[in-house]
Amino acid sequence: MAVLLERFCQSEWQLSTHCLDLELLQLKPNSPLANLQSESSLLNEKNWKQVGPTKRVNAHGNKTYPGVGRVNVVRKVNATTYIAGTPQGGIWKTTDNGVNWSAKTDELAFVSISDIRVNPNDPMKMYATTGDRNFGSSQSIGIIKSLDGGETWSTTSLVVTPELGKSCSNLGMKPNNPNYMVAVIQNYVYYTTDGWSTYTKGTLLEGGLDVLYTNDFVLI
Repeated sequence: MAVLLERFCQSEWQLSTHCLDLELLQLKPNSPLANLQSESSLLNEKNWKQVGPTKRVNAHGNKTYPGVGRVNVVRKVNATTYIAGTPQGGIWKTTDNGVNWSAKTDELAFVSISDIRVNPNDPMKMYATTGDRNFGSSQSIGIIKSLDGGETWSTTSLVVTPELGKSCSNLGMKPNNPNYMVAVIQNYVYYTTDGWSTYTKGTLLEGGLDVLYTNDFVLI
């Protein structure tokens, strides 16, 4: 049974240079991987604490977790603000370090979120891939965007007809040019160079779930 865990990074606003995401973004072609020993030391149990849901035991001795569910992505916006995406609960936002959360896409029926990317040069701009990596569990309508820090969301040029049984990937964003992005939606690779004002439809894949966009290459 999944539980929600919280990881403590070494810095509130500037992410630790030991965080794995930053290590990956600095990869070069044919370069050695980061020291796994230093990574594993950050992932030991002392750096995590359970924040919910609370385990309960019923009259028959069975363990239950009321409110349990999946969260696909959590992104930091600033020192106290985070944005989260869920498989069947849409997008949520907190401005007080997770004490309170508010739903931001309740007007969109059955929209799943597989990933969210925040423009590092302008945190008010965010992009999300709709759908889920779990085949057949939810639908995608393409890429959506927010220009007000996640308060409201709208479609981009990439709008697809919702289908079940097609996977959707995380969203790759080029570090030194955040308008360049790539995602796999319903098994097709899509590229943009202008923040999804326009896009190019590329190769058909049999399920591309992870996308890494560095300054030098894209890895799917």
